[in-house]
Amino acid sequence: MARTVIAAPAAQSNHNPNGNSRQMNASEQHAPSVTSFSEDFLRRSMRMTALLVLVGSLFALIYSGTWQALALLSGGAWSLVNLNFLKAGVRAVITLERRDRLAIAGLALIKFPALYLTGYFLLSFSKFDVGYLLMGFSVFFAVLILKSLGRALLHLDDGGAAARKQSALN
Repeated sequence: MARTVIAAPAAQSNHNPNGNSRQMNASEQHAPSVTSFSEDFLRRSMRMTALLVLVGSLFALIYSGTWQALALLSGGAWSLVNLNFLKAGVRAVITLERRDRLAIAGLALIKFPALYLTGYFLLSFSKFDVGYLLMGFSVFFAVLILKSLGRALLHLDDGGAAARKQSALN
């Protein structure tokens, strides 16, 4: 997830080869692009999603029943499998090397019919509560939002230690 830097330094000195220096105006200054939506971030988010779905399924098993727990577990598993297919598809399509069109077609032929027919089966299965399925589907998005908010609030992407130290002093 990219974060926009709101305030940039007022002026920055720019030394050119012939020894002259001048002040850079705001249009010449470039704010550093800060992205924390790396593959490691996704991997950790997927791992947290799996853990939360398992814990939530245990609570659903105890307090709601077997079918609700299975619906929550199935929704979470479907969401994670869908994300893995999406990640593999993006990696196969957006690459600097030569694209393997057969692999891209294979991913598309497996993902769309198999995964979405499975999703249809899960939603149409009468013993599964749709609310629990939707909770399982959406756990990953909740994890992404909360992790991103945590990174933004703690300034982890832009020298977070200095920012936390400064905010602790104030």
